[in-house]
Amino acid sequence: MPERSGDESVIAMAREIADDAIRMIRADIELARKELKAAMGRLLVSIALLTVSAFFLLIAVVEALGAVPVTYGPRLFGTNSWLPWLALGGVFLILAVLLGVLGAFGIKRAFGNSKSVIDSIKEDVQWARRLTRRGKSVS
Repeated sequence: MPERSGDESVIAMAREIADDAIRMIRADIELARKELKAAMGRLLVSIALLTVSAFFLLIAVVEALGAVPVTYGPRLFGTNSWLPWLALGGVFLILAVLLGVLGAFGIKRAFGNSKSVIDSIKEDVQWARRLTRRGKSVS
C-alpha cells in the first residue's frame, strides 16, 4: 500500500509540474503578445516620423527652389544671390535628417525588443524538450 500512495504522489507531482509548465508557456505567450503589440505601436510611430521626414524633405526642395529666397535674400544676404536659396534649403534638410534619424532609431528599437521575446520563447521550447527527454529516459 505505501508504494501506491508514493506512486500517486509522484503522479500528482508530475501533473503539477506539467500544469506549471503550461501556465508558464501561456504567460510567456501573453507577454510576447503584449510586447509585440507595443513594438508594433512604436513601429507605427517610427513610420509616421519617417513619413513626416520625407514630407519635410519635399518641402525643402520646393522651398529651396521657390520664391522665398528671391524675395528675402537681398535683405538678409545683400547682393549674394545663391546664399538665401542654400540657407532655406539647409533648414529643411536639417529637419528632414533629424526626423529621419529619430524614425530609424525607433524602428531599430521596435525590432530589438521583439528579438528578446523570440529568444525567451526559444529558451522555453528547449526547456520543454529537455523535460520530455528526461521523462522518456526514466520510463
